[in-house]
Amino acid sequence: MESGTATKRDSRLDCSWLSQVDLQLVVDTVGTPSFVYSEEQLRKNVGRIKDAAAAVGLGDRVELYIPFFPNSNPHILAPLRDMGAGLLLQIPSEYTILRDHGFDKFIISPGHVADEEISFWATTGYPTFLASLDEIAYALAAKAPSISARIDSLDSGKPGIKLAQLDKLTELLAKYGRSLECFEVYYGSGNSRDDMIGVIELLFKIFQEHFPSARSINFAGGMGFVYEEWDEA
Repeated sequence: MESGTATKRDSRLDCSWLSQVDLQLVVDTVGTPSFVYSEEQLRKNVGRIKDAAAAVGLGDRVELYIPFFPNSNPHILAPLRDMGAGLLLQIPSEYTILRDHGFDKFIISPGHVADEEISFWATTGYPTFLASLDEIAYALAAKAPSISARIDSLDSGKPGIKLAQLDKLTELLAKYGRSLECFEVYYGSGNSRDDMIGVIELLFKIFQEHFPSARSINFAGGMGFVYEEWDEA
């Protein structure tokens, strides 16, 4: 069984860009564990998404934002910046680092935050997805230039305004004569095609019933990837 597993793993590597990398040289030079990235493959992956959007007439209406916290190396992300992709940030120190490296396209999804951090993000002018009614109330009272919200469509324990709170959010915005610039909907990862269709239907139901003047929607989550069928040939 071990031999068969190794053969299958080797076969998968043969179908990827890793087959072109001298892994022994990497090990001898920097040791293990180490991470190996392919700029060509990163560009290819982003290109596939952009091409798919363009194929259905959404090329100028879809923007990509890549989370910084699991990919926290500005040098690795620079090629994606050059392709027009932005970054999703969580904390002010990430913003400081990335601005020093020439990045300037962001959205902010910080989870639950203190009032001081809400004020900081307001000064940057970037969409910041606030995750509770109290946070949005503070931003409204502080006259933040734009208001965006994170919605937990799964009613999970993760930060986010719950579906049962959307009416209260609508009332709160109306009280201040404001509307949402954008809302982010968390729906998990590893979804099937049917799951994704259901998510999209829910997203636009929220848009139509609660926030029809919102300028954009952030899809936070995605489809599952079957690594066993990995083939980049």
